[in-house]
Amino acid sequence: MNWKTGHTLILFLLLAPCIGSSFIDPSSNSFTNNIETMPNDTMCTSDENGFSLTWTSRWEPIPQPVTNNSITVGDHIVLNASFPGGPSDPTIVNCSIELTNGYTYSNTSPLVIPQGDPADQFLTYITKSEWDWVYLEGIQKGWCVNITLDFTNTDSDVMAFWNNTINFISTGDLLGLQMASANKPERGSFVANREGTLAIGILDFDSAVGNYTIEVEVGNQAFASNNGSEVILDTYYAFKSNETLNGIITGFTDTNDTTLHHLYNFTICNFFSPVLSLYHIYDLGDDDYNILWNCSDSNMDDINLYSIYLSNDGAYTFQLLANNLSSASYIWDSTGWLYTTYYFRIRAYSVDPTYYTTPHLLTIDTYWPGDYTDLLVGPYYGGSTNIDPPPVDIIKNVFLLSPEDTSLEEASADCFIRWDLIFSNGQNFPAGFSYTITCDGIEAVVGYWSYGSVNSITFDASELSPGVHSITLSYTNPGDAGGFYSDTVMVTIIPRRGTLVYFDIMTLSVIVPIFALAVVSYTIIKHNRIQVIDDAMIKEITVPACLSEVWNAWTTTEGAKTFFAPETNIEPWAGGYYEIFFNPDSLPGERGAEGLHILEFEPEYLLSFEWNNPPSIPAIRNEKTKVVIKFERSGPDSTTIRLEHSGWKTGPNWEKAYQYFVKAWDIVLGRLEKRFIEGPIDWNALNRE
Repeated sequence: MNWKTGHTLILFLLLAPCIGSSFIDPSSNSFTNNIETMPNDTMCTSDENGFSLTWTSRWEPIPQPVTNNSITVGDHIVLNASFPGGPSDPTIVNCSIELTNGYTYSNTSPLVIPQGDPADQFLTYITKSEWDWVYLEGIQKGWCVNITLDFTNTDSDVMAFWNNTINFISTGDLLGLQMASANKPERGSFVANREGTLAIGILDFDSAVGNYTIEVEVGNQAFASNNGSEVILDTYYAFKSNETLNGIITGFTDTNDTTLHHLYNFTICNFFSPVLSLYHIYDLGDDDYNILWNCSDSNMDDINLYSIYLSNDGAYTFQLLANNLSSASYIWDSTGWLYTTYYFRIRAYSVDPTYYTTPHLLTIDTYWPGDYTDLLVGPYYGGSTNIDPPPVDIIKNVFLLSPEDTSLEEASADCFIRWDLIFSNGQNFPAGFSYTITCDGIEAVVGYWSYGSVNSITFDASELSPGVHSITLSYTNPGDAGGFYSDTVMVTIIPRRGTLVYFDIMTLSVIVPIFALAVVSYTIIKHNRIQVIDDAMIKEITVPACLSEVWNAWTTTEGAKTFFAPETNIEPWAGGYYEIFFNPDSLPGERGAEGLHILEFEPEYLLSFEWNNPPSIPAIRNEKTKVVIKFERSGPDSTTIRLEHSGWKTGPNWEKAYQYFVKAWDIVLGRLEKRFIEGPIDWNALNRE
């Protein structure tokens, strides 16, 4: 067996610093078997024996108690653990705090005896049936994974793969064959390069009957120790993001005894994105523009650095103008740029100067500690003024759903065709032009598009009957080429039969005008799509607004009032309040989503928050579930969001709650779409209806 040892020793030594001590699994972990847990009441912040655990921050200098399942928000959160020191108390000579954002898995099982030669498993493709498998969910990118395997036979080995690996190849072992040695027990570790589920295989290499015991520690750890009865841990530099943690506080006595206190589901929020707003854009003449903005930062003593980007395709793509700006202003010399509509994206970084002494050398990948925030500014005219506008090009977008059943309350407001107007080389729009839309040869719309309106022409197809329809846009091209043009879209309306009918992508027959330069594609947008994956209710919708606008609608108090509810209270950071008051005049406890918090906050990408059940189901009113909103840009002025509502339990009340939210989220998402088509919801008018 010595052939397995030499090539693994160096790998193990390189990765050995990742190996740490065991930690307790959070009670909220999704595993149901073989997870080490301890009662939450083993944690006490100020017990009868005099032990205390408190926190302070730059915002809160007075020590506050630490409890299980609590959320702590502040700049530079510091934990302080103190053991008793009276004459009758055991003398604590050393103490420590260990924190982790992961969990520990342990399991003992019989070995699977291979049917073939175990050595064959190290050649190319492995045979999954020759191994026993452990699957670990929720692995996060950057987490350290430490594995220990003990066994009753002479020789067993371990490999680890990402579970969605189509073919398990021994050369793809994440452990690099660290645990394919003759050691007993086997030990190995690696750092996860992505998030996902791990598949850990245990191979009975000597084919003997026996059992194995595996222990896996996943996550990153922070540790502090001190001689005496008190220890302090500054969490700011311990983790590079806001985290939910578990921990062990250990005291060692002069008689070699130990006393342990456990901490569960303790959330620290040390990092806060800067808050940006536009001050003004000044036209300085000679094609120069001075862009000024305001920035505030909750991270005390941090400095703000800025990058500024430019887009001339409706905020779909950007190019960098300047990086590492130290002042909240930038003068853009637009000489030589096309005179057209531009968007600016201002990005503000929060940088700790005590951690990075040369911030001007940093890139986005190394801006830590802190965070960054983007501000979209525009549309705004700029560029040289001596270039004539070219002909119009058209990109056609078909937003299509079958009409609702007649038994439903709402008629479909989601079936429309939109022609997006652009220009060759991205140049500016003309003053306007006339157009006509016909449906099946019958004139349906006569209109005039003018600059200052939305950069699109839309036809409402919600009243069309099932079948195939010919929709034609005709217009006079205002550019130098002149001429009369038309564009025809063949639209198929499919009636719904019992459940929602939707399409992912459909290519429709189209007559392309000879001047059009753009690739023509028709995307059938998924709207209010519902499915169940595991225990999650999932819905999707695409709304006609840019990513930053949709993000602000969900993550700001004023934005949520435009579609979600008449009153809201949102603190846009992990740990901040996320309260939606559907009935603000009702008694506390009956106003809606009250006392809930944001769990995850990744700007313009992901928002998750706690959610409770409606007052109409009082038995489970205070039971919490989780809502995750994922944001994805689907076009210059369209954004797709994916809503995942999970955390459901079983029983009649939970079934009632599930059915309630199937309808409730349809209403919320419908109002979100309406907000960007017709404007903010008028709650007073809605209440009168």
